[in-house]
Amino acid sequence: MSEPQSALLLKKQLAELNKNPVEGFSAGLIDDDDIYRWEVLIIGPPETLYEGGFFKAHLLFPKEYPLRPPRMKFVTEIWHPNIERNGDLILMMKVLPMWMLRKNGEKITPTSKGRSPVALERAKRSVYRKFISLRNQFQAEGAMVQ
Repeated sequence: MSEPQSALLLKKQLAELNKNPVEGFSAGLIDDDDIYRWEVLIIGPPETLYEGGFFKAHLLFPKEYPLRPPRMKFVTEIWHPNIERNGDLILMMKVLPMWMLRKNGEKITPTSKGRSPVALERAKRSVYRKFISLRNQFQAEGAMVQ
């Protein structure tokens, strides 16, 4: 039995990543016998909130890849407006198709508990700004104590 096209593509992409590594990122298989389950390591980029951090995540590819996107779940605890508390990545691809819904030629604005995805994203950014503010305040106070 021949391998599915998705498996062949993933093998090619993983080999390319290993041949030409991307700075701050590495990938490998969780289990050598399963090309659909990858473990990735992302190194926090300089001059960002994540600088100096090492963030492990799992990429789970569907058999229908690349027609369907992989799921990504962070194993390392991380705070980011596009990452759920359980580590699941919130993909815009999940939100975007909802905006494309049409009824009788008119766009339907989807809501989540009465709030559009745009409003939810604004709320997340507000929380993020507050987090940065409190983090900076904590660091400043910690520097004074030392």
